[in-house]
Amino acid sequence: MWTKAEMAKLTVEQQEVVARFELSLARQREQLLKEARGRGKWRSAFEGMSYSALGGGLFGLFVYAGLKGEMYVCLAGLGLMVVNALICIHTARLHHRLDALLKLLDFDHKSKDDSNNSKAEKAG
Repeated sequence: MWTKAEMAKLTVEQQEVVARFELSLARQREQLLKEARGRGKWRSAFEGMSYSALGGGLFGLFVYAGLKGEMYVCLAGLGLMVVNALICIHTARLHHRLDALLKLLDFDHKSKDDSNNSKAEKAG
């Protein structure tokens, strides 16, 4: 973290570089906060696989039910696949949010350590 006096000593170009760096850190932290809150845009591999497996399973069940003439088998299988897909999607999103929280925690600890180190250098 820079003080006003330190920033005043820098040239305009150096001040611009510092400002860009601080802005990039703020944007990175903001993005991590969005992801941790579950508002970030992402597509999980688990989500795509869940939808693919659901579609393939439905096709297989309808073929099986058509050949056997037993619709209850199709409905029971469909229910299990939907529940499985929802659990997989929820789990993948939860893991993504937890990863974002851990990254945010590391980011904040690193920023705090950097701030403490710069204060110690100034004092010493």
